[in-house]
Amino acid sequence: MDQFSPVFHAFYSPTISPNMPISLGLTSGFTLQSSFQIVKQPFIIGICGGSCSGKSLVTEKLKLSLDLSASVINEFDFYHSNLTVSDNFDTPEAINWELLESCLNTLNSKCTFESPQYDLVKHKRKKKTTKLYPTRVVILEGLFILNREEIRNKLDLKIFIDCPDDVRVGNRIRKFTKNFNMSLEFIIDYYLKCTKPAFEKYIKPV
Repeated sequence: MDQFSPVFHAFYSPTISPNMPISLGLTSGFTLQSSFQIVKQPFIIGICGGSCSGKSLVTEKLKLSLDLSASVINEFDFYHSNLTVSDNFDTPEAINWELLESCLNTLNSKCTFESPQYDLVKHKRKKKTTKLYPTRVVILEGLFILNREEIRNKLDLKIFIDCPDDVRVGNRIRKFTKNFNMSLEFIIDYYLKCTKPAFEKYIKPV
């Protein structure tokens, strides 16, 4: 999509081994400072991609590669508090964007933010919040963060994880059978009904 530019594309390795290395197309010695001059703090990085494309793994490795402290914001923690297991979680409408925008504004103002936490197993927001700090680098990861203009405009660096469909499906099957005890039939049906159409409509650059 034109509104996604400029975006750094990270190409995911086409294998579904759980121990596979991740490559951002960068040298192993890459740090944020080596390619970018941080002219504002916090410097906000957005990492976007389809479901099970490797966003969290890229976030983790990027955070570890930094010589700077970094806070991480997960889009899924901002699911609306009234969602139920029967709702479609693969749609932008499932996210409380006003609260997420407030989070970014607060951190940009160099203040701490009490962030919600979402329990993906129980499908409900936890009572306990977590404190986010305006560290020098803030990483925001999520499905729809590049689709939402108000959020996209607050990002200083945008990364899209370009992961093949079959890899994402394989990762999703592994993750949802292991972590959420879902049946293969349910995972495939939900993917075809909700996840795949949402990726093509809201996430995939065109």
